[in-house]
Amino acid sequence: MKRTALGMSVTFIGFGMVTALAASQSFTIKTAVGEQPFDMASASVNVGCEENGTATVAYNAPTGSEIIEAQARWTDASNIKSMDAAVIDKQTAHAQATGTIRGLDKQEIAFGVKNCPGGGHATLHVYGRIKQTAP
Repeated sequence: MKRTALGMSVTFIGFGMVTALAASQSFTIKTAVGEQPFDMASASVNVGCEENGTATVAYNAPTGSEIIEAQARWTDASNIKSMDAAVIDKQTAHAQATGTIRGLDKQEIAFGVKNCPGGGHATLHVYGRIKQTAP
């Protein structure tokens, strides 16, 4: 079975394995019976050369569900020198992640003249597994 949400294609492959494709990146969220994956994305963050950009994204589990595991990652990154992401708040039904990206360094051409090879961008995700606790 294949579902598409938030611009992401999710393919369900029996026995609780889920493969999620977010643009050019692929990752697998393993789930047990009665569990479901979740993935919430921020808007794309844009940065220029030697600039930092930050994002925060939160997920609230549906009523009667609890978050078992939450992780954070950047996807769709281009022209990025460095990135970090972390889950900063995980409660029973709420998970929040924050992250920072930094654009590429400027390139020195000659005589102190610098060139920016291009701005960068990336999208922050908080993702993981939930399970139903009440019908």
